[in-house]
Amino acid sequence: MSEETEQEKQDREDTEFINSENGRKVPAKKGSLNLGVNQRENKTEYTRRYRQHLKQNEPEKYLEQQRRDKENRPPDYFKKWREKKLLENPEMDREAALKRYGISIEGKLKMAELQGYRCLVCGDRFDLDKLMIDHDHFNKKVRGLLCQNCNSAIGFLKDDPNKARSLARYLDDWYTKNY
Repeated sequence: MSEETEQEKQDREDTEFINSENGRKVPAKKGSLNLGVNQRENKTEYTRRYRQHLKQNEPEKYLEQQRRDKENRPPDYFKKWREKKLLENPEMDREAALKRYGISIEGKLKMAELQGYRCLVCGDRFDLDKLMIDHDHFNKKVRGLLCQNCNSAIGFLKDDPNKARSLARYLDDWYTKNY
């Protein structure tokens, strides 16, 4: 077995103890965050790890902290955050949507080519960036690419084929009587 280096020894000690307020090392409680002074990468990373720790080990405290944070945020917090992120990466929305559904930009391009750049519902032709990813909300599987209007209509109908058929009957009846 190899000798433990000084750095490995320090790292091991830091995970076994947490620095107390007066500078002494005290044994860490079971399930604690185990962040020694040498392990704090920066405030943002520490906060992220601390919240993850709360979420896993103290869910009530985590939810209370989330509620307080939300109350203290300015009303336009998310709007400003999104604008800042979009300036940093204009493709953020597109990449996030594709990642959410487990397909790449190349995968969406291939789907659009197979569909002839047409909406699968109305059949109208659209540019790639105007075709929306339609997915099953229960299992997140991609069904195809639709225009925004058709994708929204499916959403308003809550993905229910019976509601879609009822809507179609309603429109058929109205047009039959009036034209």
